[in-house]
Amino acid sequence: SIDYGRRLRGKSRPGASGFFGLILMQLPGFFRWSKVWFAPLLMFSQASMWAGTLGPLGTRIEDLNPGWGQYREGLSALEKGQLAAAQRTFKEALVKDPRYAPALLGLGEIELRMGNRKPAEQYFRKALEVAPRNAGVLTALGRFDASGGQYAAAEKHFREAIAAEPYAMATYLDLGDVYALAYRKPAEALAFYRKAVDLQPLSPIPHYRAGLALADLKEY
Repeated sequence: SIDYGRRLRGKSRPGASGFFGLILMQLPGFFRWSKVWFAPLLMFSQASMWAGTLGPLGTRIEDLNPGWGQYREGLSALEKGQLAAAQRTFKEALVKDPRYAPALLGLGEIELRMGNRKPAEQYFRKALEVAPRNAGVLTALGRFDASGGQYAAAEKHFREAIAAEPYAMATYLDLGDVYALAYRKPAEALAFYRKAVDLQPLSPIPHYRAGLALADLKEY
């Protein structure tokens, strides 16, 4: 809306807690956002974690990732707001595979929902340790950094995620948001949003972000 565009283009710099809150307000339903902006990280990460790992036709995911069944149950519980059940099943997934990054991200998200940033960061760092080149993990860590006001670190992780997975539209949007909302550089943000448009031209989201950046540049 025009009112929201004005708010984005206001003079106030987004605070650590409000940075991605602004983004969520303009993206209702995107990636099934929940009350906490971090929720879609799991959906983003699971696809990335499985990409390129499937074996011959007929190979089951459970055979490749023994903790996947518990992870799926934990994700379902998390979407319902059942934090204790989600935490229990994510930990069960790690018993089967201590290096299963999606479960580590899930536990980190639960800690965030409970307001515990330090334990959350430990889980995210562990996920990065076991999957250092995984785009989903890098994007998750970038979003965590941005939510804490660490924009330079967020930018670094988003760029690394794009290097690992050049076709991930959401990460281009994240990087554009850092430039648009934190750095106040709409021209640079527009370049990332246009890349997202190129990747998914039928999605309205990158078009909308590009429109906001153009409005900031007074290119009506």
